[in-house]
Amino acid sequence: MKMDSLFEQQRFNQKWILLLEIALAAVGTAIAIAAIASKVTGILPAVSPLLAILGIIALFRTMKLEIEIQNDFIRFRFFPLRIRWKIIPKADIRQIAVVKYNPIKDYGGWGIRIGSKGWAYTVKGNDGISILLASGKHILIGTAKPKEVSAFLEKCGYNRLSCGCLLIN
Repeated sequence: MKMDSLFEQQRFNQKWILLLEIALAAVGTAIAIAAIASKVTGILPAVSPLLAILGIIALFRTMKLEIEIQNDFIRFRFFPLRIRWKIIPKADIRQIAVVKYNPIKDYGGWGIRIGSKGWAYTVKGNDGISILLASGKHILIGTAKPKEVSAFLEKCGYNRLSCGCLLIN
């Protein structure tokens, strides 16, 4: 990674998510123990729901949104759901702005979403990089560093693409 780039990584590490994961694992464990104790089924069918829950928790624990902004492009990925980097060349950007948005109202929540305004890749919060492509498509990428991103975009000259609309609402 070059010195003239900004990198950000976000994870689903909110306390309420951890509590939900613990509760799901506890319920799955209780169901497995009850099924094994009742001897109604074999061990594998009894622990299958618990294994599925633990698999989902493991997937959720590995998810991360990574964003890199450089002078001539922005790239991001939502690992492991999107392994390859999505690269947006500066030349393909018509407008860009750091904005506040409503995750529930605009996109139906966090994660990889499609809403009335286009695609969103978010993990938490309500700050994002709103990108209007030359093709007319819209992408929103969540950020936990709105002021740093806005300053870096301005430093790299992205404000000239968007008529000075690098705003934090």
